[in-house]
Amino acid sequence: VFLPALDFSGDLSFEYKAVDGNGVESEAVAMHIHVHHIDDFARLQPYPPFELQEDSFAFVPLNASDSEGSRTTVFLSSLPKHGTLFLSEAGERGARVLRPHSYYTPRV
Repeated sequence: VFLPALDFSGDLSFEYKAVDGNGVESEAVAMHIHVHHIDDFARLQPYPPFELQEDSFAFVPLNASDSEGSRTTVFLSSLPKHGTLFLSEAGERGARVLRPHSYYTPRV
């Protein structure tokens, strides 16, 4: 079983021989392997649940990274039901502002 190093792609080779029961060795044979590059999935950095006061707001980091260093884009797959989510004025990379609707208090 051959397992390339993590995130390695490219060409590699090694040589091997066989030895019989009398100690006679075969000639070395080269094995050439090409490891194809795959684009790893972007990784999201989870954010723990948080609480905020009614009629206030919170900065919510929506950060992602890619192991190859590719630029990542975060897309929302749903919006909050009782508030607004928008890009912060500071323009921080990945920072969003969550503002609950006025007087919204979830039922417990």
